[in-house]
Amino acid sequence: MGEFKPTFPQFRDNGNGGFAELLKENNPLALFFTCTQNIDGEALNMSILAERFAERYGGRVRFFWVNSGEDKNICQQISINDVPTIVLFYQGKEVARFSCPSSEPGIYYHLDELLNPEPYSGLKRMERIVPVA
Repeated sequence: MGEFKPTFPQFRDNGNGGFAELLKENNPLALFFTCTQNIDGEALNMSILAERFAERYGGRVRFFWVNSGEDKNICQQISINDVPTIVLFYQGKEVARFSCPSSEPGIYYHLDELLNPEPYSGLKRMERIVPVA
């Protein structure tokens, strides 16, 4: 087990409402929840994937990592129970969550969808056809 810190920026709320402000932005957002110590193989693989996503989409999707041990209030607000986890937001709302490296194709799909001129427009059409309970 080792130590790992992502190279993209860390987000810290510090209890000052910064997380709520971050969600108010209309930019596509990806938060990578992790810890920096005692990283096992699966966590390291997910961290490497997060780096790859940040490098590929960094200019178009805002990427931050959150230390789950330091920012427990954010983890509680959006029910982060396992790390590492990647959570994607669009217009302040969670649109997808992934917690294992085998989710790579799905993560690419959702990141690409966030960059469409009308993200998730197909889902919006489906919601009109099939009511959500």
